[in-house]
Amino acid sequence: MTSKDNNTITFVGLPYYPLGIEYEGTESLEEAFKKSDEIRSQHSTEAFKKAILERIERERSKTKADFYILVAHVPISGSISGSERAFYRSRYEITYEANEICRLPFDYIALGHFHVMQMVGTPNCRYSGSIYRLTFDEPSYIDGRKVSKSEKGIILVDEKGGKLVPEPIYIITRDLCVVHLKYLDARLDPVPRNVNEIVDMISARCPIVDVNNPPLIKVIVRIADTQRRIFDEYTIRKRLLQKGYLDVKFDVRTEQTIMPQVKTSSLPIEESLTKYVENLQIPSDIRQEVVKEALRILKEDKVR
Repeated sequence: MTSKDNNTITFVGLPYYPLGIEYEGTESLEEAFKKSDEIRSQHSTEAFKKAILERIERERSKTKADFYILVAHVPISGSISGSERAFYRSRYEITYEANEICRLPFDYIALGHFHVMQMVGTPNCRYSGSIYRLTFDEPSYIDGRKVSKSEKGIILVDEKGGKLVPEPIYIITRDLCVVHLKYLDARLDPVPRNVNEIVDMISARCPIVDVNNPPLIKVIVRIADTQRRIFDEYTIRKRLLQKGYLDVKFDVRTEQTIMPQVKTSSLPIEESLTKYVENLQIPSDIRQEVVKEALRILKEDKVR
């Protein structure tokens, strides 16, 4: 193609190519994967990469141009994967080293695959990333801390002084926040009895920067089974929505509590009960009430 400044530009494309997956002659994805396993047994990853890189060189040499741009949909080792991490380095992907792609003889290399905007290897080898956050695997805040390289935008590539120069252009997108809460020991980290305390704690870790573009929150909770009933995520979510958040998602992970073993055979029943309750993982502010109620029930049983 020819630019408005009459510079000729040649584009070479490197599409995403899962290692050894050939769809021709197959009727399903499972069949394609099975076929790929057979191909993998005959060819090495390095052989595939060598053939691909040689093909890129041949395509580039077919035309004469002022500038050459490689558009490559490839995963490069060491890059920030973001929401693509579930597939990163899978056995069906060809993963390249930065110097294998970024040192190819091109004036600019536009990378695709990972959704985080980032430079790889050299200033003219970059992932533009996605223009908005796709999942909570690429949050803008984690527990109130702004995540580096979480900005979204586009990369403008312009000619300056006979060279192609990339310039990131950032755009405002909706924030995604991940907040962690831990209530594994009622004595050390009890669930607050006042729901508003939890709401305030979460909102402090996910600021609403733009009321017209409010964040989404994912709250990951690790909680002891003895405290699970106390944690009311439905009311917490309702209060957070009232504060202006777009939506709130909870991931509550309940962990089993090992019940304490207290030797009480030589103690009076009242004293044994008191010691047992004191070792339970229940909030200290209601522990005495539990003991009192348990003793009352014991007395009623004795009367009967």
